[in-house]
Amino acid sequence: MNTVFAFQASAQSAAEAELLPVVARVGPWPVASRLVGYGGRLWLANSVKGVNHNSADLYSYDPAGGGLRYERHLYSQDAGHPLVFGGLLYWPFEDSRYSLGWGHFMVTDGRRWRLGTIPSAYSFHTHAMTVHEGELLAATSAWRAGLQSSSDGGLTWRELYDHPTPERRVSRITELIALPDGVVGNLRDPAGRRLIWFDGATVTDLPGWPTGRTIRGLTVRGDRFYGLVEDPAVGVQLWRSDGHSSEAVAAPRPGWRPQGLAADGRGFWTVEATASGGLLWFSEDGGDWRIERRLEGGQPQVVVLYGGAPYVAGAGDDGRGILWGPPNPAPVESSAGPAAAPSLLDLLPGALADTADWQAMGAELDRLLADPASYQRGNGALRDLVYRAALLGPPEDFLAARLFKSAADLELSRIGGAARTSAAEIARH
Repeated sequence: MNTVFAFQASAQSAAEAELLPVVARVGPWPVASRLVGYGGRLWLANSVKGVNHNSADLYSYDPAGGGLRYERHLYSQDAGHPLVFGGLLYWPFEDSRYSLGWGHFMVTDGRRWRLGTIPSAYSFHTHAMTVHEGELLAATSAWRAGLQSSSDGGLTWRELYDHPTPERRVSRITELIALPDGVVGNLRDPAGRRLIWFDGATVTDLPGWPTGRTIRGLTVRGDRFYGLVEDPAVGVQLWRSDGHSSEAVAAPRPGWRPQGLAADGRGFWTVEATASGGLLWFSEDGGDWRIERRLEGGQPQVVVLYGGAPYVAGAGDDGRGILWGPPNPAPVESSAGPAAAPSLLDLLPGALADTADWQAMGAELDRLLADPASYQRGNGALRDLVYRAALLGPPEDFLAARLFKSAADLELSRIGGAARTSAAEIARH
């Protein structure tokens, strides 16, 4: 039976609420997002959303001491939803600039970094990663959304799902939320917006969840999944699902514009942008919400809980990303160290084979470099062979010696005719 609570206005007005302090301003890009706790620090991405550029920078914030530290650059237009798994932190490339037609991600133990590749499907984007039945699961897309799985921490991948999509149309799975017996995906395709359910074998629409609605925030609490659903006709309301049935938790509230959702044992948190900054909202049951804090200095976009406290990130009014949170020293979460088993950081290169016929592979590589057909759109033979050699652990100078060997003598049109590139440049890339 559905339990529906009426929304009641908070006794505390926005003007009466205390300010949540600004604890960091992150630059040079205008948005801070993708908050995740790892290694006793709160990590975030700094990027430019909705604009073509080639940078997403990662920073980490120390709640105990208040220090902000630059960590790594992603060669991507934005960062996807990160994941902590097996003692490692994974950062998907939301829009990789390597232009290989494969998905990419970066993985770190907080000190070492490794670029990971997802070659199991034609992809431009890796939107999100999660864990299902002990394996990595990645949501990728080029024109068609898909799910890719890895049983070895991201070294090798296989395709689990390719979403049916009409020609010249686009589909995306932009978020993944893991539940005990399946994974929820936030799907956008020509039929509209909806949530899907992956049980490890098949993909179906999430039973009972409203379709064609904007999802303004997703989270997990206990063994259920929760989402803020916007219906333009009636407002925003909280829904929940266990993957098998769905129900409304709260009546809709007209005119409310929350963004982002987090939950813990106490209740639910969301943020709302206002003309003067923003508001942090809290509800114990998902029905009766109250204003918990005011936000000044920018526009909030996401909220997470770390060390038992809410942290909010978004776009600062000085053109840089902004992070709000409790004043330091604030609690720091302990995180598990790297797993005892060898990780992706330890396995590459040379992980897939001890021996290879390098003479034959070298001859084939030289042939492909000299063949004009290797550089035509859709021909991935050269890319695939170089990647296979890299995974096998090539002899010293096997690849480097070929950087300036003769390639096919031709120029190719790129970026819709806006640029021309020689085959030799492509070969070196």
